[in-house]
Amino acid sequence: MTRRGILSVVSAIFDPLGLIAPVTLRAKAIIQTLCRDKMGWDEQIPRQQELEWKALLSSLSNIENVSVRRCYKTHRSGNIVNVQLHIFSDGSQTGYGACAYIRLTDDAGNISCSLVVGKSILAPIKQVSIPRLELSGAVVACCLYEQLSEELSIHIDSATFWTDSMIVLGYINNQTKRFKTFVGNMVAAIHDVTQPEHWRHVNTKSNPADIASRGIDASDRVSMNIWLNGPNFLSLDQSQWPESSKISPLPEDDAEIKKDTTVLVTTTKTVDLLLCQYSSWNKLTRGVAWLLKFKEFCVRRI
Repeated sequence: MTRRGILSVVSAIFDPLGLIAPVTLRAKAIIQTLCRDKMGWDEQIPRQQELEWKALLSSLSNIENVSVRRCYKTHRSGNIVNVQLHIFSDGSQTGYGACAYIRLTDDAGNISCSLVVGKSILAPIKQVSIPRLELSGAVVACCLYEQLSEELSIHIDSATFWTDSMIVLGYINNQTKRFKTFVGNMVAAIHDVTQPEHWRHVNTKSNPADIASRGIDASDRVSMNIWLNGPNFLSLDQSQWPESSKISPLPEDDAEIKKDTTVLVTTTKTVDLLLCQYSSWNKLTRGVAWLLKFKEFCVRRI
């Protein structure tokens, strides 16, 4: 097996909505590892990567058992009275991503939740901090929201954004600190689409975007079920959702905060300095005369 062969298989998977994005992320991670090791297109890949690829390839047959409803409403849904979008984001050393779910409530109180679109992106080969990757996932969540707002024909009553990173929530809710360029641009992009009050905290186990950022095996039915249907709490009443954690102020030593520099400027008047050096007018005039003579001497020497 060669790097070109792996890429041809991954490219053949047509998944515009990202319904199996966490599965394909695993394959992309293998290709990235080969790129990092500077493997040629037609070179035989190392034994370890070959075993990983064969295991992944053999598990792809499980995708045939994955069932996705073409209609977001279930067969028992009545008249829909409330439509919500819930968008989760996360980042890890492997990658970052986001996923959006539509939550429908009918007039009888029945709730259905379905994955609308998902996105998994590999982390750059160059080392990037986890907070930056998590923040990148939050930006992807905003992009998905903009896309769905334009493409969905159904009216959205509300949208909620979820992340398990308290640092990201601190960046989004910050009002006083100035950030370095990367984080500043990311936070500005988030503020262009959402308001800080739209964001809520969710624990990692209940965050399906954690699956998008780390990848899963196609045979992992539990994770695949969470990915396609969303966390269990979305099927419950809003009073049973995770409580919003109190967001602490950003620490002063955060690596992404620009440090304030203070410049002290003092001005000195030469005449005032001379006057302070002499106790009488006669001594001052003699001192100035000697300075002028020294100046002429220096000019002649030059």
